Amino acid sequence: GQNAERVALLIDQLKREHQEMAQLWLRLRRTLELIAHGGNVALDALEVSRFCAVYRAHIALEGANMIPLAALLLGEEALAAVGEAMAARRGIIRV
Repeated sequence: GQNAERVALLIDQLKREHQEMAQLWLRLRRTLELIAHGGNVALDALEVSRFCAVYRAHIALEGANMIPLAALLLGEEALAAVGEAMAARRGIIRV
């Protein structure tokens, strides 16, 4: 019903944000790799600010909406598995 439509809209928005963050990150990553290899290039402050703003807003949206919904629908064990998978994708070691 109405909740399913709201969830679908939320998922669509999160997917769009993931795509936007990926594009922004690719541009930043290229510059960061050049710097890491001794290149004399500067980060674009506007690009960094844009990436940070989009990322912060995305995390806030997920934290306020998707994570509580996932906890409700998936249960504790499945939610923990999702968290582990997300951490693994980012190379985060959890103890």
